[in-house]
Amino acid sequence: VVLFLVFLLFPAADARVAVSSLVGGQVFLLLSSWALRLGMPVPWQAASATANVVFSTYLDQSIMFATTASVLWHLRKEGLWPVWLGTLMALLALANSLLVLEGRSGYLVALSAIALAAMWAMPTKWRLPTLVATPVIALAALALGSAQVQERVTKIFAESQHFAQTQQVGEADSSGWRLNAWKRSIQAFSQKPLLGHGVGNWTPAVKQFEGANAVATFGEGNASNPHQEFLLWAVELGVVGLLLLLGVLGSLCRDALQFQAPASRALLAAVAATVIACMFNSSLYDDLMGDYLVVTLGLLLALGTRQKQSVATP
Repeated sequence: VVLFLVFLLFPAADARVAVSSLVGGQVFLLLSSWALRLGMPVPWQAASATANVVFSTYLDQSIMFATTASVLWHLRKEGLWPVWLGTLMALLALANSLLVLEGRSGYLVALSAIALAAMWAMPTKWRLPTLVATPVIALAALALGSAQVQERVTKIFAESQHFAQTQQVGEADSSGWRLNAWKRSIQAFSQKPLLGHGVGNWTPAVKQFEGANAVATFGEGNASNPHQEFLLWAVELGVVGLLLLLGVLGSLCRDALQFQAPASRALLAAVAATVIACMFNSSLYDDLMGDYLVVTLGLLLALGTRQKQSVATP
C-alpha cells in the first residue's frame, strides 16, 4: 500500500490533496469526539463505539489523533491549511488523546509527538536533552493534573506487578495479558527462530505453551494476537520476517532524512508513532489503526518524494 501510494500520487499537487484529505477526515472525527465529550448529539457515531469515540475504540482513536497532531503541526506552514488552524487542531488532538480518551498507547504516542516537536524547535546542542526531558516532564505534569492519567498509569504498574508475582492474568487485566502473551511469544519464537510458524499461526503456536488455560486466555480459533507487532512477526515469520519489518521502518527514516524539513519531520514523527504503537499493540495487524498508519506513512512518503523531485527538477 505504501508503494502504491507513492507511485500513484505522481504530481506533488496530488500528494498535497491526498494528505489534506486524510487530515480533513481526522479533523472531522476529532471535532465529533469533542462534541461527544461536551454532551452534544453526534448522529453518525457508531453504536459499537466506546465513550467519546466516533467509529472505533479509544485505543485506535487516541493513536490516530496523536499521530495526526504531528502531521498538523509539522506541515502547518506548507500551505495545506492555515497556520492557525493547524496549530489549533494539533493542540485539540493532543488534548483529546491525553485528557479525553483512555488509551495508554495513545498517551505514549502523544508524548512522543510533543517530545519530537520540542526537540526540533531547539538548537542542535540542546536537542538530545530536550528529547529525553520533555516526555518525563509532560508525563509528570499529566499524572499530577489529571486523575484519569494517574489512574491509568497506576493500573499499568499494579497489573504488571500482579503478573510478575503470580504469573496469573487477572480479569480485565490488559497489562498482565500482554506480559503473558509476550512471554508465550518468546517461547514460540525460540522453537522456530529462523522462518517462524507461518502467517496466521501465532495463536496455535502460543497455545501449546499455555496449556489448559489456552482457550480461556487466547480465545477460540486462531484470531488472537500478542498486542505487539514485532513479536507477531517474529513468531509467524521468524528472524527473516522481523528484519523485513525493521527494514521497512528503517527505509522510511532514511528517505525522510532526505526530504525538506516539514515533510521529513512529519514522516519521522509518524514512523515514531508507528513504532511506539507496535510496541504495545499489533497495530499493523489491526484493520483500524493499521489502515490509518499505513496510509499516513504512504501519503507522507509520497509528499516528501514529490517535493524533493520538484526541487531537483529545473
